[in-house]
Amino acid sequence: MGLDPLCGWPEAASVRPSKLGSNSFCPQAASVRPSKLGSNSFCPQAASVRRSKLGSNSFCRTDYGPLMEFDLAQTDHLLLTTKQIRKRMDMSRAVPRETLLECIDIASRAPMGSNVERNKWLIVDDADLKMAIAELYRKNAEPYFAQSEDLPADDVSERVVSSARYLSDHMHEVPAMVIPLRLDRVEGWPSGDVSGWYGSVLPGVWSFQMALRSRGIGSCWTTLHLGSEAEVGQLLGIPDTVTQVAMLPVGYYTGDSFSVTKRRPAADITFINKWGDKASNA
Repeated sequence: MGLDPLCGWPEAASVRPSKLGSNSFCPQAASVRPSKLGSNSFCPQAASVRRSKLGSNSFCRTDYGPLMEFDLAQTDHLLLTTKQIRKRMDMSRAVPRETLLECIDIASRAPMGSNVERNKWLIVDDADLKMAIAELYRKNAEPYFAQSEDLPADDVSERVVSSARYLSDHMHEVPAMVIPLRLDRVEGWPSGDVSGWYGSVLPGVWSFQMALRSRGIGSCWTTLHLGSEAEVGQLLGIPDTVTQVAMLPVGYYTGDSFSVTKRRPAADITFINKWGDKASNA
């Protein structure tokens, strides 16, 4: 199957419903038949679509010119409001495994070095396993909370610590835990290799979180369990040659919306050409 010389998408005649989630994976198209899993489609503008068979996904291209723009209001809103969910996680509502697999399927399209797939995922929804992992998580969380008590307190830090403590106390109640994994260990590797190794797995974790968010599901990036990585690995049968990158408790979130997180302006945290030459001074 050939690739469009202008936009690089496989040629196709029509789009079939995708099985991957609430969205159809066609960056541009005039019309896309509704997906079985929702009403949205990743093709804000386009003219026509041709069929492609690439596994369980439907991809498409336009018959003319480069790709059109996305709906920036929608994409920016997703990026600006995908937060780490703790207190607003609904502990009583199960998250279907099928939905988690859809989001993992999307996340697997994130960049990875040499396009070599060495990432794995592990979903934990067994109550006994969640309890055992939660106990190890809390063991590692207590020193963190004790340390935070010695730091200068302000409204923001107090809210963060309170939220983190809530999640720790209720970790065993989360509907599911998702652990992103990558083959190999990086102990003793040169820094450049370590950077490339993590750069091949972490983008997918963030993609996973955004895919969840677009389906009304919250998640929280946690790493405190890694203080007991070996014990968690034994519980879950993870080989000691495999690295646990993080652990994401996931669950539907409560409420209707999220505010935009406050951050310093880009011009204040960006240098131009040399360290220290802020963009705001340019």
